[in-house]
This record gives sequence, C-alpha cells and structure tokens, in this order.
Amino acid sequence: MTKKVCCTVLAMAMLFVSPLFAAEKKLGKGVSVKTATPVKELLTQPEKYLGKVVMVEGEMMKVCQDAGCWTLVKDASYADPILIKVPDGVIVFPKDGAGRKIAAQGTLVKISQGAQTESGSLSPYGIAGSGAILK
Repeated sequence: MTKKVCCTVLAMAMLFVSPLFAAEKKLGKGVSVKTATPVKELLTQPEKYLGKVVMVEGEMMKVCQDAGCWTLVKDASYADPILIKVPDGVIVFPKDGAGRKIAAQGTLVKISQGAQTESGSLSPYGIAGSGAILK
C-alpha cells in the first residue's frame, strides 16, 4: 500500500512540475531583436515605429480560432493588447495559447479594418509578425 501511495504522489508531482521545464517553442523565424518595445510605446507613438521591426513580450490574451493566424499580446505597460497578425499558415499560434507567455517580432503596420474587427483589437496598429517564441 505504501508503495502505491508513493508512486501516486510522484506521478502527481511530475504533472505539476513538468510544465515548469517545458521547452520554448520557436514559431516562424523566431526572435532576433534583443530588446522588447513596450506595447504602450507602440500604440501611443506609432509614427515613431511604423515600418520598423520591433519585438514585444507579454501574455497571449486571445488567439484566432480559425487558422491561428493572429494573437493579441498584452504586457504590463498598457491596458490594451497589440495585434500580432501573420499570413495564414506561415505561423500558427496555438489555439489554446491564451494565457501563455510569448516574445513576438515583426514590422509595426497599420492593420486592416477587417483584422481589427475580427481580433477585437482597439488599435488600428499592429505587428505583421515574422517570428515568435512561446514560453
């Protein structure tokens, strides 16, 4: 009986601890930009960053449930998230990714009204994603 209890406790401990050691997952080209730009800067001063490659780090708040082609990422700097949009199939954000940490990079662009409406983004600016790392 003691051996059975010990094995059960060990198995449960492994279930809780294993996510802490999960490997990072590279999507697309990954991330080469070394310093994250706060979402607040990108959304309140877009003219400073338009057309430039930027990187954000934060939490995935929402993910496209059709093709995994966009995600909304929020960091601690601002209440509103920023849209990371990629062409269908180029990068597929996991549909169950909401709540996961992410570093994503791409070019800051003015997004289409359709993408803004579909994602629920409050800003007309977003990142045309080229790569990401899920943490």
